[in-house]
Amino acid sequence: MRRYGVIVARSKRLERGLMGDVQPVGEGVSELRIRLGEGWRLYFTPRGTHLNCAARGRLERNAEKKDIKRAKALAALLGLSGAKS
Repeated sequence: MRRYGVIVARSKRLERGLMGDVQPVGEGVSELRIRLGEGWRLYFTPRGTHLNCAARGRLERNAEKKDIKRAKALAALLGLSGAKS
């Protein structure tokens, strides 16, 4: 339950413009790193004043590249800002 609260609180700070530990991963998708246990990632695309969550992932060995690829594909499929099909 604590994990959910931390992730929701971090998402709310992001909504207020407090970006924190964010870096672009390409094709309009950015990665928000959440320092919690083994590490969590939230992949999103900005669209105007909104953030569209493309995918979420828990950091696991060798899974980050796959999660980023999945987030980019989902953003492209949904036609989110900056994503290429």
